[in-house]
Amino acid sequence: MSKSQILPTVFIVGAQKSGTTTIYNWLSQHPDIYGNPASKDFPFFSDEDIFQKGWGELSKFFSVEAEHQHVLGGEANLMYVPGALERLFTTIPE
Repeated sequence: MSKSQILPTVFIVGAQKSGTTTIYNWLSQHPDIYGNPASKDFPFFSDEDIFQKGWGELSKFFSVEAEHQHVLGGEANLMYVPGALERLFTTIPE
């Protein structure tokens, strides 16, 4: 997979005001984990219009070097939008 095709390998699904940003920031500090702050809460899976544009809309946040073993994503509103979890699983089944 090229740098332009990188998708999260770890995804935080949470609720608003439940600490997901803090967890995201803590995990991003680990040398094996890359978390782009701009990608946290990007509504790729919860916004049907953005999702329909393709996974390139999400992967643009994750053009990182190969030294990171994991790429972190997260979206607090994901569990509230019908179909969003299914879109996450379809795109990133691991």
